[in-house]
Amino acid sequence: MEYLFSLETIRITIRNKSKFADIGVYNLKNATKEIIMGVQAISDIKALFSQWKETHQEEPDEVFKSYSPSGSIPKKSFLPDGIIDIGAYERAEPKILFVAKEANWFHPQGDNNTSTLADSPFWLRDVVEDRLSTGRGGSNFSRRLALLAGAALSEPVPYKALGKTAFLNLNKRGGFRSCVWQTLEGYVSQYRSFIRQEIELIAPDYIICCGSGVKWLLDKYECVPYGIRMVVVYHPSYFALSDEEYLQQLDCAMKGMPWQPSSNKQPALTQRSSEQKGIIFDTNKTYSTSAAFEMLTGDKVSVYWKKPGFLDCFQRNDLIFYYIKGWGIVAAGEIISDEQVAEGDDHELYKTVRMLVPAAIPQKEESLAVISPGELKELLGHNFYWAQAAKRPYLSKQECEAILALLRDKYSVQ
Repeated sequence: MEYLFSLETIRITIRNKSKFADIGVYNLKNATKEIIMGVQAISDIKALFSQWKETHQEEPDEVFKSYSPSGSIPKKSFLPDGIIDIGAYERAEPKILFVAKEANWFHPQGDNNTSTLADSPFWLRDVVEDRLSTGRGGSNFSRRLALLAGAALSEPVPYKALGKTAFLNLNKRGGFRSCVWQTLEGYVSQYRSFIRQEIELIAPDYIICCGSGVKWLLDKYECVPYGIRMVVVYHPSYFALSDEEYLQQLDCAMKGMPWQPSSNKQPALTQRSSEQKGIIFDTNKTYSTSAAFEMLTGDKVSVYWKKPGFLDCFQRNDLIFYYIKGWGIVAAGEIISDEQVAEGDDHELYKTVRMLVPAAIPQKEESLAVISPGELKELLGHNFYWAQAAKRPYLSKQECEAILALLRDKYSVQ
């Protein structure tokens, strides 16, 4: 086997050797074996990334533009990731891999020159090293990952725990603060074999998906080898959930138990306040053909290019019924966020949703169950003003129950 060494590899290996003594592992034979395994993993991932970069650059322009029509992200861009600290990861039990959509790397109005990206470092590794050495650096995203890692590995020092894990972004080209679903899914479809190979090389026991959309893509494009368990948490950048709620969510996910925010433990639908309402909401297929799936897999309700305050009619505990123009109602969820959160350059505003129906989002749009406008009118006995994004009149508690029951029936017979 040919080993590909770099200064970074040697530095990490030497640093890991010193850590063996720190934790009381004095068996030189075992320590050397772990170092060799670490070098092997680095070698294989580096070789994979080298091929991956070349494939980026050689991808035909017509293919690239078919899923990245804006051309705002340069085709040659490549942002590495992987195992943060080889020696620490080899000793970790269980082995954890965090998977997210893409790095928030570019600016929509910037020139996005990638001349400095040819040898880009693994940003999360740098964050962990800076935090452990200086106590500075990082973001809410990395801080939340560290909290989850500490809980999963029973490590009281969060960033030390994060150093024992691995991290993977699906889209290696990077993206903006707000993910463009068409580009993300197009990339995963195009590079699924590379994503699967990286996961095979990292060989985790658990994959923690940062958002249900990540798991949806991994499942649809068969990126995860058999035997690796996947769990889902909300994206770590969600402001609507407290740190305690994030940890509770992870605990339930690891145990295979259902979870809802502690601040949202409400009675059954029939016992809730009469102030709770249902809203039929247009997913804006005119704006984006992928908007509906982006919302459903992202656990959110979104509006685009609207002024702040547009979502004020959506309150915590309200039920949202997702409507696709020309189809009908395809899904339902419960709003669990009081916050109105803006992503990117304020072009997307959203609130967090706990999905109710279906239990799992189908992998193809044509597999969605539909309640047509005609069926809805027959069920409720009245029509709606369809020209608005949030259809009027709003739904009563009894109407919500009727729609939920019909939607569940439609998915149960599929």
